[in-house]
Amino acid sequence: MSKVNIIQLSEFDDLKNWWNNRESSDVAWCEDIEKIKANGYNLDIKNPYQPEEVKKHTSRELLDLLHASFSKGDELLDQLSKELG
Repeated sequence: MSKVNIIQLSEFDDLKNWWNNRESSDVAWCEDIEKIKANGYNLDIKNPYQPEEVKKHTSRELLDLLHASFSKGDELLDQLSKELG
C-alpha cells in the first residue's frame, strides 16, 4: 500500500466476516487474558497451530553448548561462593 495505491475498504471484508463469527484457525486463535497480562501485554505469542521446529545439532555444536552451560554454572557457583564469604 502507498499514497498512490491506497487500501480499499473491501480488502477488510474477510476480516469483518471472520470477526462476527470468530473461530480458531491456523492463523487466528484466542489467548487467555491472564496469559497476556503475565506476558506484559506483549502479543507476540507463539502460534499454537504451528509445530515446534526441531533443531538438529552436530556433535561439535552439542559439545560447545554443553561447555557454555558448564562455564555459566561455574561462574554462578563462583559468584555464590563470593557472596557467602
